[in-house]
Amino acid sequence: MSSFQDIWIRFTRQTASRDDSNGGQAPLFGWKKTGVFGLAILLAFFLWFMVNMGREYSVTLELPVEVRNISEETALSGELPEQATVSMSGEGWALLNYYNNPPKIQLDGSRQQQVNMLEEVRSLFGNASNISVKQVIPPIATIQTEEKRSLRVPVRSRVDVTVRERYGTLSEPVLRPDSITVTGAASQVEGLTEWVTEPAEIANLDESVTMNIPLSPPESGMVLSVSQVEFFLPVAEFTEAEVRVPVEIRNAPVGKMIEINPSIVTLRFDIPIEEYTLLQNLTPYTAFVDYLEILQDDSGLVTPQVEVLTEELHVRFKSAFPSRISYYNVIPQ
Repeated sequence: MSSFQDIWIRFTRQTASRDDSNGGQAPLFGWKKTGVFGLAILLAFFLWFMVNMGREYSVTLELPVEVRNISEETALSGELPEQATVSMSGEGWALLNYYNNPPKIQLDGSRQQQVNMLEEVRSLFGNASNISVKQVIPPIATIQTEEKRSLRVPVRSRVDVTVRERYGTLSEPVLRPDSITVTGAASQVEGLTEWVTEPAEIANLDESVTMNIPLSPPESGMVLSVSQVEFFLPVAEFTEAEVRVPVEIRNAPVGKMIEINPSIVTLRFDIPIEEYTLLQNLTPYTAFVDYLEILQDDSGLVTPQVEVLTEELHVRFKSAFPSRISYYNVIPQ
């Protein structure tokens, strides 16, 4: 830093003396002097950088860990760090090179073993006499292998969706693909029943949505056939509709006659606006009362059950009016 200060003092003195010789009429920073000043700054910085990079520094680097020589029939099991934290010291030039291009720590996975990470890293920098490795975290890495297995499991979405008022979904979310292959050690793969996506939230939807959702990351040693799935959810605007349907009695004994009042109920439901005209030709619901419910009732009032008749319409039942109806047995004459 003293070199920069010396250059600056000399430059300002020379500039001041030249201005005095010109009667003080020349501007302090003309374009020529500005260029000289800028060159001096760059030269000073270069000298300062060269001097300081020759000094010794201490740094902490994150070095990637890679396991090689694993056979096709085996897979890693247990936790193995993806990176190792290495504390080292050395000349600035050498450290700068490793900082920009961190080398990989390559471990031998041909056999199960415990690896002294400090020794591995020191051997990695063995040819660099100006580098000293002080500490490695973790100090020990355990390489464990098992028989490799593959299993096909369904994907479950963890996307939380809300829609705007008067809008609704037409189906459950569609995932493509809807299942994936998980490969890894037998102890990791056995027992898997599903694989989930990363949690996500979509709010105030008013149209269908298609997007890619990443899958939950696997444990160390496990591999997924894909890293993300396509998420599709159809959304439409709904309107309210109603239909009047007769109430039928189901499962009554042969010859048993029961009258209900009223015999027709009004069903209210929501339906996509685009499907509303289809109601002219389709009846989406029917209403019924099960005879067993009448036998178990002692109030004289029962609640009609509602059943969907068609899958062509995306209807959402809301209410029936009246919600309860009366009944009585008819005695044959």
